[in-house]
Amino acid sequence: MMIFADKNVRWQANLIKVSPFFDDGFWIKSTTGEIKGDYAIHYIKNWDKVGGEPSRFFDSKFYLGMYEDVRVKGTNPLLHYVLYGWSEGRAPSPLFDRAGFLAAHPNIDPAKSDPAACCLMLYGSYQWNTNTLVLSSGGPPSSSAVLAEKMAPEVEARCLEYFDASFYLSMYPDVGRASADPYWHYMNFGHRENRNPSASFDTFFYKKTYLSESPHVNPLAHFVSTIGEGERRVQPESALILSPVLSGSPRHQAFVFTFIAIIRSNLERYAKEY
Repeated sequence: MMIFADKNVRWQANLIKVSPFFDDGFWIKSTTGEIKGDYAIHYIKNWDKVGGEPSRFFDSKFYLGMYEDVRVKGTNPLLHYVLYGWSEGRAPSPLFDRAGFLAAHPNIDPAKSDPAACCLMLYGSYQWNTNTLVLSSGGPPSSSAVLAEKMAPEVEARCLEYFDASFYLSMYPDVGRASADPYWHYMNFGHRENRNPSASFDTFFYKKTYLSESPHVNPLAHFVSTIGEGERRVQPESALILSPVLSGSPRHQAFVFTFIAIIRSNLERYAKEY
């Protein structure tokens, strides 16, 4: 039974990791006590014991106070929202005007997409009525406007040099469908979801190799900030074997990387289970 319980916790942790409502850095700062291991797993296991919020975009106290059925059941509020709440018309924060946002964005179907997540992807905050829409055709936005943490201008300039927008949109078509700027999406959400900013930069590999103790750090920003401090690999050696294969179009590269991601995911799951 313990094996199934552990698998369920890992599944729940992975679910909130890919949502815009969990920020491990925010969770670390807002909670009490020392956190060891995976931050999302720690949140799943301890959300009701240590206090704190999972991100600035999800208000647990508001959610539990607003929706008595969730509070009575003792359900993890963020997990409930990600699994059921958004499709039931619930709000993740008092700052999000769900009805107003949907009225202003009639092309968004609340039965198929979470309006709050769409708002964050499009505007970087819940202030959709005052912020500028971040369109993929409009160029990368200023980090001070939409990024969680400000970067020095030279660091952002280097990040843009290493970022391949065509590759990113081909690799992750959901970003294009949301009309989100690819660079903005990677810097805010993509790196947390282990998406790659280009065919030559492996986010998962870089985080595992250099940021195992700081998983909340943006790997691309870390890499460009440490240029000149010694050689750092941005992809495994095995990737060199694939360089002829990856010389095709962005769509072809995306297919190859998707295939690799599936294999890697299966290997990781096998390693954890056995």
